[in-house]
Amino acid sequence: MGGKLWTQTEERIFWTIIIPRSPKRVGIDQHNDECTWEYLVNVMNSEMLRATEETDVDKLPRKYTKLSLCTFPLVCLDLSAKVRACQLESLAKHVILRHRQASSVKLVY
Repeated sequence: MGGKLWTQTEERIFWTIIIPRSPKRVGIDQHNDECTWEYLVNVMNSEMLRATEETDVDKLPRKYTKLSLCTFPLVCLDLSAKVRACQLESLAKHVILRHRQASSVKLVY
């Protein structure tokens, strides 16, 4: 496998912003409008620029493409158990946060 591991910032943006709007969204994120991977590349770049306080996309840790975004979860499966544990913890926190947000919504009939 080529490439370096994603940073925590990249992981956070990917799992909390990209995936909930992607064609791979599930569960309570199904109510979100589905965005194309091409569009989500722009979102990833924008969020990373903001998070890293960079002004040039070329200075980001990597060049994001629709292929790199839509296949990243598959790459995660091949990583070491320690890295997967960190990713699962991050994902679990995201799921709990999403569940709390959904639980706080009161439906009016």
